[in-house]
Amino acid sequence: SALGVGHRGWLRQLYRRSELCVVAAGDAPALGQRLSDVVAAGCVPVVLFGLGAYPVLPLQGVVQWGEFALFMQMGDLVNVARKALTAVLDTPAATIYRLQ
Repeated sequence: SALGVGHRGWLRQLYRRSELCVVAAGDAPALGQRLSDVVAAGCVPVVLFGLGAYPVLPLQGVVQWGEFALFMQMGDLVNVARKALTAVLDTPAATIYRLQ
């Protein structure tokens, strides 16, 4: 729909202005479109995943995602999630620059 295209364009602009972009699974564990949009914008993907549910990444085994993305396992507890996100926000600027 036209609303979806406009919303997606807005998200792409936000990604281009950001250094770190959260990518979380939605209805399906595959992260293809969101992850592609984030990488294309030059933003460092911060891939969130739940306990025992490692994300399905595009071209897994071919693309070395760990070289330019951060992965954060989120627990069911609010405090665990807060601690994990704080760790991401405390990522040194030099590390973000290297990942970009």
